[in-house]
Amino acid sequence: MAEKKKRNVNKTFNDRINDIRQQQFNENFRISQPAGSNEILKKIDPVLELVKNHFNHPKVEQGKEYAELLKIITDLSTNVWRIRQKTIDPTTGEQVEEMRKILRPIEKIFTILEEYGIQVIDRTNQKYITGMLETVIAFEPGEQYTCELIIEMVKPTVMVKGKLLQQGEIIVGVPQNH
Repeated sequence: MAEKKKRNVNKTFNDRINDIRQQQFNENFRISQPAGSNEILKKIDPVLELVKNHFNHPKVEQGKEYAELLKIITDLSTNVWRIRQKTIDPTTGEQVEEMRKILRPIEKIFTILEEYGIQVIDRTNQKYITGMLETVIAFEPGEQYTCELIIEMVKPTVMVKGKLLQQGEIIVGVPQNH
C-alpha cells in the first residue's frame, strides 16, 4: 500500500515537472493537463507563472551581472590575445622558439572561448576596407604598401554569438602617395 502511494506521489511530482516544462511552449503546442490536477496546479501557479515569464521574456541579458560577465569575457579575451601576440615574431609571423610551451595553453584558451561562441578577431595583414568594424586609430604612410593594409591590431575585435562586445582598434598602412 505504501509502495503504491509513493508511486502516486512520484507520478504527481513528475507530472508537475512536465507541466512546468510545457510552459516553455506556445499554448497551441502544449500537452493538456491531466484530469483532477487543478487543485495541485492552484498551489504551484505562482511558480508556473515565474517559469512561463522566464521562458517567454528572458531578462537575464539585461542585468548588472550579465554586463559584468561580458566585461570579464572582453578583458580576458583581449589579454590572452596580447599574450599570444608576444609569442609570435612580428617580422616572420612564426612562433618564437622559447615561447612554444606557453603558446599551447594559450591556444587551448582560445579553443574554449570559441566553444562558448566567443570570437577574438585579429585582422593583422588583411586589406583594410572602409566600413570595417574596427576603429582606425592611425594611418601610417609607407613606400612598402601597395594598398591599404592593416599593419597592427592595437586591440582585437571581440564578439559573442555574433554580437559585438569590443570594437577592435587598428593601424592601417597606406601607400606613400595616397
